Amino acid sequence: MELAKDRKKENKIGILIAITSIVDIGIYQSASALESLQNYQDIISSNISASNVPGFKKTEVSYEAVEAGVYPKVTGSALSNEMPASFATLKGQLNFSQGEVIQTNSPSDVALRGNGFFVLNTMEGDAIYTRNGKFIINNEGILVNNAGHPVQSTNGSVQTIPGEGEISIDRNGAVLQGTTPLGELKVVFFENPAENLTKVDGGFVAKDEEARPNPVEEGTIQVLQGFVENSNVKPIKEMVNMIQVSRAYEVNTKVIQAMDSLMNKAINTLGSTR
Repeated sequence: MELAKDRKKENKIGILIAITSIVDIGIYQSASALESLQNYQDIISSNISASNVPGFKKTEVSYEAVEAGVYPKVTGSALSNEMPASFATLKGQLNFSQGEVIQTNSPSDVALRGNGFFVLNTMEGDAIYTRNGKFIINNEGILVNNAGHPVQSTNGSVQTIPGEGEISIDRNGAVLQGTTPLGELKVVFFENPAENLTKVDGGFVAKDEEARPNPVEEGTIQVLQGFVENSNVKPIKEMVNMIQVSRAYEVNTKVIQAMDSLMNKAINTLGSTR
């Protein structure tokens, strides 16, 4: 009689431990999903807020399931198989697809058609790569972006526009004032910009010293004067993504609540060792 009671007690404890393990996996997986969804929501918000910024490149999201260990077998339990624990992790990657090119008729505006970047100089002398060709001529006659970063020319100096004469920029980036050559806008490209570049204010910078830009071969990229490239963000699609994230967030919240309820029921039902 006592042996039967002991076996019954062991089985109840084993089942309770097994249920606890399952519930733990479910709660942690859902919590991991909630964290990833929150990060996804932040990315969507960033994409939407910059959808009107010329040359902006959206961040796209993918998910991976990462193995995070294995729960051990539970002795004396019918649910004694090893249970792998995998958790959702979010990966964001820049999308460098071409945005819509729109006409502005401003002579200092330029857009790129093809895989390339204008090169800017920061105050510290670092290079920033950008698709935003919304440029202006400052009081010193230097072509700059809206943050005041000078635009580089191919000879290594900044692109200057002296005088008041009308400027023209051809498809190769050569700048002229009337018939006087003033230089050529520096345009470079990266073999894999999504892997080589990281986003900063005003454009992108190389992730490391090995991520070096390549010179552009003539005819492979067009420079369009009087145009700018819009961002490649589609706000309606991003709003749809936001709704999907909201629904997924709600589902995972309900899963955690259900797992918590299951845990309480298991403890109340199996917690007694009598």
